[in-house]
Amino acid sequence: MKTQTRRRLVFLAWAGMGTLVMGALLGLSASQVVAGQAHASPAGAYAAARLAADVTALTITPQAYLPMVARQYFKEYTYQDDFSNWASGWPWYMNSVDYGYKQDGDGSKVYHIRMYDKNAHLFVSGPGLAVGNFDYQAQVRQATTAQPLWWGDEYGILLSPAPIDPNKPSGGPVYTFQVQLHAGPGLHPLYAIKKWTDLARLQKTLIREETAGDWLTNLPKFWNRLRIVRSGNTLDFSISRQEGTGWTAWQHVYTYTDSDLPAALYVGFCANHAEEGSYTIEFQLDNLWLHAYP
Repeated sequence: MKTQTRRRLVFLAWAGMGTLVMGALLGLSASQVVAGQAHASPAGAYAAARLAADVTALTITPQAYLPMVARQYFKEYTYQDDFSNWASGWPWYMNSVDYGYKQDGDGSKVYHIRMYDKNAHLFVSGPGLAVGNFDYQAQVRQATTAQPLWWGDEYGILLSPAPIDPNKPSGGPVYTFQVQLHAGPGLHPLYAIKKWTDLARLQKTLIREETAGDWLTNLPKFWNRLRIVRSGNTLDFSISRQEGTGWTAWQHVYTYTDSDLPAALYVGFCANHAEEGSYTIEFQLDNLWLHAYP
């Protein structure tokens, strides 16, 4: 019986200590805590009073700790790469698909993707991370001067919630915005917007695919520009093409809202070879520009 009573007093003492700690977190004094124990059992009140005296003797100053809400407050920033510095952090590799830094025959330094086999895919992310709302742009073009045998080759930009290993891509959701070649005189390229739920299995949802009229160029060695602007859970897609020494005005082509849009997204490039035949085709990417803001 004495052992049970002793255990009960120890338990109540710990309970009293817990109450005092909670009171300290709320900024209450020891006397306020004791007053709040008036409805407790005599043993509990006694234990709380003894502990209150100990706390007072230690002259501990109580502090209030309020709940914190994490928000995406950051100073807006700009990240850009013209690929003239071959140590700027993008991966490179030469195998069945070549990708990396290159100096083109016209003298421009670019990032390139060269593909040989039908139905080949490449997804690659760089060091740039888009946080909060952002404006992401890049120039893209077909580099090989011979028209492909078939239409359907695609190249463009991407957004990924995690860095992508180009040799073993996985995960999702990854959003791609691509030019789709439509070979042949008088035929216009298309633009394609896709959401890839599993890169390893090439599982995707085609969000939008439509001819671009005169807003994109199908000509080799002529640049197109692709743009994705994020505002909250909304992505806006726009396109432009090289015209003489300048550019056509931005043409907004689609708005997509996704409540599951990740808070931070890596920027990158993508390309895929048409399924109809094996031939060599190269795409080049340049003047990446990203501006992120709260």
